[in-house]
Amino acid sequence: MRDLAGGRGADYVFDFAGAPTAGVEAVAMAAQRGTLVVVGSTGPQPAPVPLGAVTGKELTVLGSLNGDIADYHRAVEFSRAFAGRMPWDELFSEPVGLAEASASLAAMARQAEIKAVVDPRRA
Repeated sequence: MRDLAGGRGADYVFDFAGAPTAGVEAVAMAAQRGTLVVVGSTGPQPAPVPLGAVTGKELTVLGSLNGDIADYHRAVEFSRAFAGRMPWDELFSEPVGLAEASASLAAMARQAEIKAVVDPRRA
């Protein structure tokens, strides 16, 4: 992902995954004086965050437990604006139904998928 930002890192890094390793990875992806935004729950276990790298890069870190509907609208607009610049197909798995949800989440745990997509309307 750093390559997409010219090797210097991204000015804004958003963690919507909440995976235990996401904090370390997000800090690594951020550019000097970048902003890291953590949205949603990060799980019951403490997650490591390299504070030395946060201070060394002079990062701004923002957290939000949830957003309101306006935030989701802005996120969709962001995705549309950068649709041609991001490898979205590589970031999300093929949608699966509830019957395949456990297998898809297990694949995420093995790091075979980045983000599982579970659609309860699928068979």
